[in-house]
Amino acid sequence: MKTKVALLFGCLMLMLSPLASKAATSAFITEGKSNGVMHVSGGVGKDERAKMDAMAKDYNLKLVFAQAPKNYVSGVKIKIEDHSGKALIQTTSSGPWFLAKLPQGDYRIIVSFHDHSEMRHLKMAAGAKTVEFFWKA
Repeated sequence: MKTKVALLFGCLMLMLSPLASKAATSAFITEGKSNGVMHVSGGVGKDERAKMDAMAKDYNLKLVFAQAPKNYVSGVKIKIEDHSGKALIQTTSSGPWFLAKLPQGDYRIIVSFHDHSEMRHLKMAAGAKTVEFFWKA
């Protein structure tokens, strides 16, 4: 009887292992929609960054967050406003990469990490853009 239970348990673990590894590689990737704008954040570890690279084709804005000397950071507060100052996205990134699908237009991006804020103006036209933010350690 113990052998049958052990064999059944082993088979169950083999069947579930692909699900466990999939969940482990995307534990920090979060998707959302704010004011009609789709966005996703994550990129903790190489596997997640590879997954987000594959997802990037569906987005036209990529934000990258790092702290000197080239360490990725997460927990960055993000606010993206349209040309009139209306906040389209207001969230916290779950990883060092943030992707958004913005319509063409003018935007202001405000990011904060450890009480240090930066602001950038962005003109979205055809094509994709990457904006990098670096903070001193």
